[in-house]
Amino acid sequence: AGPYLLSVTCSQPLACASCTVCLPPVSPEVSVSRRDTPDGSVTLSCCARGFHPRPIHVSWVRDGEDILAEKDSSGILSNADDTYYTQSSLEISPQQEDRHRYACRVEHSSLGEPTLVWAPGKKGPLPPGVLAAIVLAVLVLTGAVGAGVVLCRRKSAGPVKPGYTPAATKSREDSASSSSSGTDPRSVGPQC
Repeated sequence: AGPYLLSVTCSQPLACASCTVCLPPVSPEVSVSRRDTPDGSVTLSCCARGFHPRPIHVSWVRDGEDILAEKDSSGILSNADDTYYTQSSLEISPQQEDRHRYACRVEHSSLGEPTLVWAPGKKGPLPPGVLAAIVLAVLVLTGAVGAGVVLCRRKSAGPVKPGYTPAATKSREDSASSSSSGTDPRSVGPQC
């Protein structure tokens, strides 16, 4: 990104001038989108916009390695604000998308190093590894809550003293006879 030479032609021969104008470089905004096509393939589109100066290199990367499979490119086109834009598309099969990761690589004089923008993955069911991790997390959480409830109940019951014997309760026969005779003040209404 060096200085740019601007030449001005004047109608007066002695008034001709040449000057150097330095326009600051402008970094591209890069985005990658994904679209399913009617024939079942997938189209990835990389758009770099708003950059200056004009020279730019856009390429595709699969799993970190360069690939030369560009389907379509718009070329470098100018915007009204003296910046530029370009778009590059890549067509892949759903099987390729399942097995590989794709990114758009952009090289421009305003960037210190090439920029990689990864393509979004397809929307759909969670990968088995992610699903297994979620199930495992739910199981661990459920176990922790269960253990907490058990410990809480043990603490609230208080300590068990040596030699402690719970009080005797009425036998079923005693309860049945007192209920049927109506002598139990707690029995209200008919009993089965």
